[in-house]
Amino acid sequence: MISTIEGEGDLMVGGGSDGSNIVADIRVDQYGLRVEEHEANAHLIASAPEMYEALCEIKRNKALLPYNKIFGLALNTKISIAIAHAEGRELGT
Repeated sequence: MISTIEGEGDLMVGGGSDGSNIVADIRVDQYGLRVEEHEANAHLIASAPEMYEALCEIKRNKALLPYNKIFGLALNTKISIAIAHAEGRELGT
């Protein structure tokens, strides 16, 4: 959930089922980025939990997907790295 603070150029990204837990406070007037770039970053942050769950679901059910040995191994590695980073660790730790 993304909201703004009235009268300010901030974007607040809320987490949890109702968005009440603030997970990011994006100061739109900082870092020299356009407002659209800040909004894109806010949407990416807000969608991270769903992307994480989707990757975990793919990893759990990879046997159900059409499989190409080379593509499948590369994709599996990328998914494993992304999940590890989302969990705050490096792959293999």
